[in-house]
Amino acid sequence: MSEFGRRIEQNNNNNNNNNGTDHGRGNCMFMLGGGVRGGQVYTTWPGLDNDVGDLLWVVDYRQVLGEWMTTQGGLGSVAEVFPGFDYSPLGFTG
Repeated sequence: MSEFGRRIEQNNNNNNNNNGTDHGRGNCMFMLGGGVRGGQVYTTWPGLDNDVGDLLWVVDYRQVLGEWMTTQGGLGSVAEVFPGFDYSPLGFTG
């Protein structure tokens, strides 16, 4: 898991014309290990057609961490770590 994504559009920085991309919102997470049901992407593609300039995120990272913590990490409830979060497992562990 990375702490930041990248923007789709280039920066509008006229001072140095680096035409790079700044931090954005959308990103990806990779889960590896014996308990992971691999070979699948557990999300829906939101597309690139938006006015924000960032990839839109679809899955909250707490769903991914919550599933791992409860099925592989020995945690009894996601609410112990993320109180008030409406947790719904993605089904990537078995």
